Amino acid sequence: MSSYSEDIPLLKRLGVNVGGAYHSREGGTRIMQSIARAISGELRAKLQSAEFWGLLFDGSEDITKTEQEIVYIVSVSSNGEFTSDFIGLIELGADRTAQAITDGLVRLFQDIGLDDWTTKLVAVCTDGAAVNVGMYNGVVPKLRRLAVVGDSLVHILCTAHTLENCAKSADRNVTYLFDPSTWPQEMQDLHSFGNATVCSILKKYEATLQLDKDTTVTEWMRLKQAGKRLGASSVYDLVQIVNTSNPDAYSNINKVVKLSLTLPLSSAACERGLSHLNIIKTKYRSRLSHARLSALMQIHLSTQTTETFDPKHAVDLWMETNRRLNQGQGGASAASSSTMQEAEAEDSGGDSEENSGGDSEQCCIKY
Repeated sequence: MSSYSEDIPLLKRLGVNVGGAYHSREGGTRIMQSIARAISGELRAKLQSAEFWGLLFDGSEDITKTEQEIVYIVSVSSNGEFTSDFIGLIELGADRTAQAITDGLVRLFQDIGLDDWTTKLVAVCTDGAAVNVGMYNGVVPKLRRLAVVGDSLVHILCTAHTLENCAKSADRNVTYLFDPSTWPQEMQDLHSFGNATVCSILKKYEATLQLDKDTTVTEWMRLKQAGKRLGASSVYDLVQIVNTSNPDAYSNINKVVKLSLTLPLSSAACERGLSHLNIIKTKYRSRLSHARLSALMQIHLSTQTTETFDPKHAVDLWMETNRRLNQGQGGASAASSSTMQEAEAEDSGGDSEENSGGDSEQCCIKY
């Protein structure tokens, strides 16, 4: 990719026989949004298969003083993989109220096809801003009124922001409960370890989990014994024990493990995401539209690589929307020159979406 539209005609004038495609900014935006949609589609399928979600969001002003809320979802896969995934940006503008943030979150879930978010959301992690934590009109109380778990929706204050308040609002035992490296060494101590915490989790989420307390505690004790016997040293080891055992042996405690691991204790991912936002939207690109900025963020924060991402749809879109140049021998023909001049005139007719100055930055691909 190059930012200089002169490359292709210059190469042709030099007598280089190259194929070329000239593309407008609008077309480039469509390509980026196509890639972002492909990434979002894989993320949507992954989140739909998860049983529980933890929500992270944080706000900051970008270079144009526009308030942007960045949103992540924490989930645990069936094989015990814990991930925190960027799902989108919410542009608030001048309206920065709790209702605007809540409406933006609901709209974002609907836009990306996560309509079942109310049944899966079990925890929210935010900083201590009043707009988030207000007792009656904050974002968290509003989410509690929408979520199926209701008042059982756990709100955790980010440890990076308010360590003391986080210690008051979250049961820190949950963090280490399913980490075998923190378990007692003696069997008599291990027998009672975590039983009360498991019961408190069941009580907190009884409407969501709908599990029998006695059966779940029995499975928890069986899982501890199996973990000790097989030398489990991490959460991943416990999940493997569950996955390789009889499906009914740990069906109850498996849900409790996944729910507990979904509880986020820090919104640091949001802070990192906002840093990336400011890297992308600089003073030289201050007119980036919200749709394009969100697509760029989706690509920038994705764990996909060029080796793992399938670009076929984006490439097909590129080939369908670009204006092909004639591929004559030697210099460009009169028809090619005319086509190029028309394309350049069309694409340089207005201010750049990316650049607040007068320079017209074009995009072309050589192959």
